[in-house]
Amino acid sequence: MRAVTCNGFQLASVPEEHKTPEVVLAAVQQDGKALQFAPIHLRGNRTIVLAAVTNAGQALKHASSNDPNLRDDKDVVLTAVQRDESAYRFASDTMKGDLDVALATVTKNGFALGDFIGHRSAAHLVRDKCVVLRAVTSDGSAIQYVPCDVALDRRIATAAITNESSSAYTPVALKCVVQAWNDCCAQHVNSVPPVEKLHADIDFVSLAVARNGLALEWALPEHRADKSVVLTAVESNGLALKFASKKLKNDKVVVLNAIEQNAVALQHASEELKNDSAVVKRAVQRKGSALQYASLVLKSEPAVVLEAVSNYAMAIEFASDSLKAKRDFILEAVEVNGMALGYVPRGYKADKGVALAAVKHSALAFQYVAYPLTNDTDIVNAAKQCNGNANDDVEAIVRLVKKLYGVGRN
Repeated sequence: MRAVTCNGFQLASVPEEHKTPEVVLAAVQQDGKALQFAPIHLRGNRTIVLAAVTNAGQALKHASSNDPNLRDDKDVVLTAVQRDESAYRFASDTMKGDLDVALATVTKNGFALGDFIGHRSAAHLVRDKCVVLRAVTSDGSAIQYVPCDVALDRRIATAAITNESSSAYTPVALKCVVQAWNDCCAQHVNSVPPVEKLHADIDFVSLAVARNGLALEWALPEHRADKSVVLTAVESNGLALKFASKKLKNDKVVVLNAIEQNAVALQHASEELKNDSAVVKRAVQRKGSALQYASLVLKSEPAVVLEAVSNYAMAIEFASDSLKAKRDFILEAVEVNGMALGYVPRGYKADKGVALAAVKHSALAFQYVAYPLTNDTDIVNAAKQCNGNANDDVEAIVRLVKKLYGVGRN
């Protein structure tokens, strides 16, 4: 008894003759999934099964489906799905079609609405507006499982938009609304569909892009050309700039707002704004790697590149070849970020002046110094004396200094 009280799965090693109701009950109370090791007749014991599914909903899988059929017991099934919505698949056909069970399941996880489609006894539930509303309120993306006419119910569609993950890389709610409209039109070729064209409503679309800017992909062309809609979208997710109209991709206010949210949005700006010093500077201030999306002209502009390198050492790789060929520029770059030494052309790593400037800024840059400069007294002492800037890991510097007299990398 003590063993199963500490670890329910120990029931597996208990001899069959010792698997009494008391022992099995103690085991499933500790871990409901231990029900799988119970004798067949005890899997039909309602008290034991209720205890098991209360602990782990999926234990319903191991409940008796014969006489008595506890997978057809509403209290047992409700308890199971309230604990774990995935237990729904182990319920009897009758329980799969039960409204209360369905509501409990989608309340726990709206996406479970998709499980109803494959069961004949539950297929009607995806048309039940109470069930669907509960599902999309739990998880807006559940709208993808809803018939077109139900999906275009304003309350349901709005709940789906509002409750879809704001961080989803591929938001589906507005997409499903658009597809639902198209499906309804296909079903009413000779007449106007008896549903609302929600995606033509600018307020509805604004709600969608405010929740997740990437939903702009599914907006109508006129909405992608509407500055207020696009501003709302890029403020939610800067990468939504990709779906803006050509005119708005060349709108400095829109692009700057997109960059404020995500500097990488620069890649979707017009060529004209990729060549705008103020726009590109703001982008690289936010994220140095955004330099890769700047025009060649600005990749040759020392002030812009140094701004990028100051917060992202690898940004120097995006500088123009002509700029990287200038020693004075490389020297400035490692002075603002010593770690940039790791990404400059190989020859500079063997340049004492450049290497010295780098380790003075960051002792960690010593790892990029070319041999034999790793044994150069000036460079070694500079690295030892460098306290590093605020971003340097003191412990890492200590470990590095202990290895200073080793052979560096070429």
